[in-house]
Amino acid sequence: MPAAEAQSTASPPGAVRGVFGASGPPSPARTTQQVSTWLDLGGGHDQSVSAADSPGDGDGYAVTALGGFRYWRGRSTRSFEAGARLFRNDQNSGRTTATGGEVNLNTTLEFGRRTGIALALRAANEAAVLFGAFGPEFVDPPPADVAIDAPDVSPQQGDLRARWFSLGANATAFRGWSARHRTAVQYAQVRRRPTDDEGVDSDQRIVNVHHDWMVRMNAGILANYRFEQVRQTFPQATLSEPIRTQSAEAGLRFERRLSPIRRASLSFQAGATQVLSSDTPLVGIEGAIEPTGSLNASYTLSRRWVLLAGATRSITVLQGVSQVPFTNDLGSLSVTGVVARRVTVAVSGSFSQGSAVGPAPGDFDAVWGTASIRYGFRYGGLFAGYTRYEHRLRQVSLAPGSIAPRFDQSSVRMGLTLWLPLYGAF
Repeated sequence: MPAAEAQSTASPPGAVRGVFGASGPPSPARTTQQVSTWLDLGGGHDQSVSAADSPGDGDGYAVTALGGFRYWRGRSTRSFEAGARLFRNDQNSGRTTATGGEVNLNTTLEFGRRTGIALALRAANEAAVLFGAFGPEFVDPPPADVAIDAPDVSPQQGDLRARWFSLGANATAFRGWSARHRTAVQYAQVRRRPTDDEGVDSDQRIVNVHHDWMVRMNAGILANYRFEQVRQTFPQATLSEPIRTQSAEAGLRFERRLSPIRRASLSFQAGATQVLSSDTPLVGIEGAIEPTGSLNASYTLSRRWVLLAGATRSITVLQGVSQVPFTNDLGSLSVTGVVARRVTVAVSGSFSQGSAVGPAPGDFDAVWGTASIRYGFRYGGLFAGYTRYEHRLRQVSLAPGSIAPRFDQSSVRMGLTLWLPLYGAF
């Protein structure tokens, strides 16, 4: 059960609630709706050191403010969501002020019991946050029908270098051949254009085909094919050749229910990724094949505690940083739980290291970790958190003005989230 649900009480059937109404998650069994808004205010301290800074230049306060609006309507099989947000991030340590906003639309439609589509659109004017460029990727968003507690929506702190106009689209079609047999096809595209001539213009396109078949109640097979194309145009450069890669992986998944509440799962995949084309003229990159795969485990200790661990090896393009594809070995671990009725804690960390594909020189490593605690009340919450990040780039040919080859940052944040469910019919 999500932490948000654990802190809520169920609303009566058919209740209409809002600022003066009862709290509780919507029922996925019938059509519901919610109109809500929130304000996130926070501040703290950043201490950062990079190869471009002199000692002491990266020490100072940080202030963030964010306002958002959300409308959700539907049920577990059909839903529509529209949202918008505006933010401002002042960083004395980096002598930067970042402002921006975004609009997003999401819809899910299921036709019958086993076939459906999911669509998502996003448009944003935002700072190009290169902080965490080598950190973990969290692909799957939380379900739209999960309880809507005060969201943790603080803008990401980090090394702010440029501004982008971003436009993204994601479409997924899925077919369930049986209750335990499913195929999904996904297409995603993200277009980023700098607001001036100093940034990197990029276009990323992904096609992903995933097959999941639980042959038995507790064991199944996985298969995945992925095609990715990344085109980057650097300042004062002609249109570049896109980097294209394709990967094919297959593996097994195991699940075991240890009790009505406790549940464990383990999955692993192995295969290879091939570089089809490259933006760099170095011989040996095009056609290069690297072994890739992943290992993921989860353990639900109770209704309020979840442990996740994972390790992946992939071919990645450090967008806005370099024109060379890299191998990336990444390990991550996270623990989330509710320690008291209204207190939620989360601890996450990851370590990654990579090297350039083929004869191209260069390698990197990065460490990322965060710990946070939140006290939730009826219309918001108090939060505090600590984040540590560092990366090292060695012999990497960097894009002009992109990122420092060495960057360390420690950040402390605390603040207040105010959330108002303006209207909801449940």
